[in-house]
Amino acid sequence: MGTQTGTHVDAPYHFSNSGETIDNMELDFFLGEAVVVRVTDKKADEAITLEDIEPYKEEICEGKIVLFNTNWYKTRGTDEFFHHPYVNGDVAKYLVDNGVRFIGIDTINADQTGGTEFPVHDLFSEKRLMIGENWAFFDQIDFERPYVIALPMKLIGCDGSPVRAIAVQWEEE
Repeated sequence: MGTQTGTHVDAPYHFSNSGETIDNMELDFFLGEAVVVRVTDKKADEAITLEDIEPYKEEICEGKIVLFNTNWYKTRGTDEFFHHPYVNGDVAKYLVDNGVRFIGIDTINADQTGGTEFPVHDLFSEKRLMIGENWAFFDQIDFERPYVIALPMKLIGCDGSPVRAIAVQWEEE
């Protein structure tokens, strides 16, 4: 099993030799309150843009985890799987500027697969932030303020790790 196998997270080291490896990332990076950005209307090789996140801007703030629900995980096993929607550089910058520390996406890559530029990976590595890829079932998160837990294995010196990611709903007291 590789560090980029299945549902996984990328440490900053994944795109930067000077970035931190997965074993040096504090565990609190991997849990927290999330915002589910529903972009299920996106087509093959189509970018997720600032216009797409406009309805969620009030929720996207310091310390949040942002989950991009494209439903693309449903194309696994087909050629279409590799022609997924992706996060564009303007969105990545907006997320960083607003204090988001972690994004998750239900595609195999936050950036465009087969592309020559990797604005999301480059920026998130530079800023010491996390990317979760190849996740699934965001469409089943049907409650507000999901709390995400996606703890990595402690793989020494590695660029990422498979995770078992869950979203839970806390009972209000």
